[in-house]
Amino acid sequence: MMTNDEVIKIAMNQCAKDMMCEPEAFLSEGVLVIPMTDCEAVRNRGQKKSILSFMTCNMVYWGKGIVCTCDSRIAAEMNRAIQPDNAFRNMELCKLYEFNDILAPLNKQINCMANYLLPDVTADVSVRNDLEICVLRGTDIARLYGLDGFHNALDYGSCVRNDGRRKDSVAVVCTVDGTVAGVAGATDDCDSMWQIGIDVLPEFRRQGIASALVKRCAEEVFAEGKVPYYCSAWSNVLSRKTARAAGFYPAWVEIACVGKDS
Repeated sequence: MMTNDEVIKIAMNQCAKDMMCEPEAFLSEGVLVIPMTDCEAVRNRGQKKSILSFMTCNMVYWGKGIVCTCDSRIAAEMNRAIQPDNAFRNMELCKLYEFNDILAPLNKQINCMANYLLPDVTADVSVRNDLEICVLRGTDIARLYGLDGFHNALDYGSCVRNDGRRKDSVAVVCTVDGTVAGVAGATDDCDSMWQIGIDVLPEFRRQGIASALVKRCAEEVFAEGKVPYYCSAWSNVLSRKTARAAGFYPAWVEIACVGKDS
């Protein structure tokens, strides 16, 4: 099993590849703005399959300073707009309006706000151990694609694709009286880190199934030699509670303008 320091190092190194900076930048106070153009180096940064070919703007905060990778046409304005003191304030609504004004001439706006969590390998968490659980890998996961209601856990159709995009790699399935009640899935987002998603059908929620599945999925990802990580929407409190109950903790946050059109 990896140590917490090793998990953080791997996650920060991957984040640095995504942002085209050094990992130490996340541990420094102040602001670092990195201009970029739509070129091969940008399209291949990090080899993270969940990142689209070009992000107009991506801002990352690990608890110290702010790192912003953005279109070179707005880099100077972003550098002026991002406040170095109380850096977390840059993620609040009044600043988002300001950033959107800068993005407006490019016909873009901030359209992604996410919390990222990492596993605490020393956490002593208690989850249900009386569930009927099975683990699927690779193309065996395809048997779940005929089921509806698991779109956070599964990237439907991905495990049988061969198009270079991320694939479902592990699925942990809970069955109750013959019905699939919940699925935690992990996608191979990059060489070092796999992302975990979770879905439990409404009639089976608030029974401890989600946290048990996420914890088991994280163990399966570690067994593959990868770091599991968990992403939730900014306001999805219940999702973060599930992750915390499974032994994850908040590690960093991001806001971004992704895709060709916003």
